Amino acid sequence: MSSADGSRIRDIGYAAYDGRRLPHSSRFAVLGRNTLSLFWKSGLVKTIFILGMIPLVICAVVMFLKMSSAAALRSRQLPVPDMLQNAEFWIFNCAFWCQIWFCFAMSLVAGTASIADDVRTGALHFYFARPVSKSHYVVGKLLAVGTLVGGLVLLPALLMASMPLLFSDGVELTVGTKLGLMLGALAYGLIATAALTLPAIALSSLTSKSSYAMGGWTALFFLPWVLGEGTASVANTPYLALLSIPTNLRVVGGVLMGRPQEIAIPWLWSVIMLVLFSIAALALLWRQLDRAEIIK
Repeated sequence: MSSADGSRIRDIGYAAYDGRRLPHSSRFAVLGRNTLSLFWKSGLVKTIFILGMIPLVICAVVMFLKMSSAAALRSRQLPVPDMLQNAEFWIFNCAFWCQIWFCFAMSLVAGTASIADDVRTGALHFYFARPVSKSHYVVGKLLAVGTLVGGLVLLPALLMASMPLLFSDGVELTVGTKLGLMLGALAYGLIATAALTLPAIALSSLTSKSSYAMGGWTALFFLPWVLGEGTASVANTPYLALLSIPTNLRVVGGVLMGRPQEIAIPWLWSVIMLVLFSIAALALLWRQLDRAEIIK
């Protein structure tokens, strides 16, 4: 368009999009990928992930040296001390005791901010103003946070469990036992990822301030652990420790990796408690999202 003085007004009207459209079923993957990329831009997230790989390197080197020493003693037909053959101990210590702190830190940073930041910035309604269902949103958030948390536990657990397979001369275990360690490490990694991701995201949905969700998740993680195991040891009532997520992970992880049980709690009860914690977290998350306007 032009006017009498020769000035022009450019037409910047709406033009319909005529490109490729993603199928409806893949929207959770797009949301998860975008959320993950936003998290990964944080220097704190990168720092936690990098630091979380250091125990893996240390444990792997120690495990390799012990297996090499065991193989050397065996080749000379000398007795091999138990401390050089207990592969289950090394795998469990790395997967649980070393990594649980970094997994918790990652869930604290990423999980508790995943929905709280969307509520604070108004992005939650921005998502739901588009054809994004509640299930897509939940799965996308779980995918993003679970990738970060799961990477810190699955990768170390599987790599440590694979070492007896790669260096078979250093550990006297049958092939079935070695494969069992791999499957146990995989199962533990998936269970730990769910147990440490779901509650953090659920608490994030309760507030628009991630600091409040951080405080709640820290209390839920540490208080039952300290009080439950402390009371269990002093009052000889181990079942109080079932209220602790880390204790239940410790029991289940020990069973999956062939470790002697250190706490007098039936492992099946720990599995049931972890399932109940996960169901409760999902129910809370679903209830909170029901309060938002969602296009179904």
